[in-house]
Amino acid sequence: MIVVLRRVIASCFAVTLMLVAGLAAPAAAHQPYCGIHWGSQGKFVEPHESSATLTNVRVGRHACYDRLVVDMVGAASGYWGHIQETDDGRIYLSIVAAGTVPTENYERFEPSVAGFRTFRDVRLGSTGTEDVGSSQIDVRLRARLPFRVFTLSGAGGGSAPGTEARLVVDVAHRW
Repeated sequence: MIVVLRRVIASCFAVTLMLVAGLAAPAAAHQPYCGIHWGSQGKFVEPHESSATLTNVRVGRHACYDRLVVDMVGAASGYWGHIQETDDGRIYLSIVAAGTVPTENYERFEPSVAGFRTFRDVRLGSTGTEDVGSSQIDVRLRARLPFRVFTLSGAGGGSAPGTEARLVVDVAHRW
């Protein structure tokens, strides 16, 4: 009888441990990838009157995301970005840097993204007129993924002509 009672108690204990472990496991599974809470909805910062000269577009690989940086001289006016899917299933992140004009041919600003986890291609174009221009950067992605967009100012604060500013776009490797 004591042997049977010990087996029942051991079985109950084992079931209790499995239930507790089962309740704890889903909480760990719902942790965001690398702590990223960005989402894939459009991002927008209202443009203000300014003009900047786009001087470089560069890319970088990080542990949790791929990064695109748009370097400019002058004040960063504003931006908007959204993800769209084409009819053939390709996914693009379109970023418009308001009030910017490239200094040279657009091809110079199309960095190679060979070997990147998220970026597949980078293309630059312009919108607007010569007086009120904007630069559009289209980044082909491997999937619809979380992204963020923000600006950084250089040593001069990025608020007056001649100062440096950067538009930074990060796209997560996964959800």
